[in-house]
Amino acid sequence: MTSPNIELSRTIALAHLEVSSDESDQYIAQLKNILSHMEQLNTCDTTNIETTPYVYQSEMTLRPDEISQPFGDVKAANPQHLEGPYFVVPQILGEGE
Repeated sequence: MTSPNIELSRTIALAHLEVSSDESDQYIAQLKNILSHMEQLNTCDTTNIETTPYVYQSEMTLRPDEISQPFGDVKAANPQHLEGPYFVVPQILGEGE
């Protein structure tokens, strides 16, 4: 398992967040607490438990197929973020890796 400090630093960099040292320490403590809980769950004996694809069973809701413009209202509200039919977003992968 990787260090929570490394994972938090990488996540903060990828999300372009500004986090103070105090906040970082708080988040690391919370992350360690979550990982500790996951370690406890890993010790549970699940050999006699049947696997399921979902947490709960539900009926599949079907709707009729209708042709529509995808993201029509979003495109109309944000024309400055369009380049042709595509959304323009800042590059986050490949920076500082």
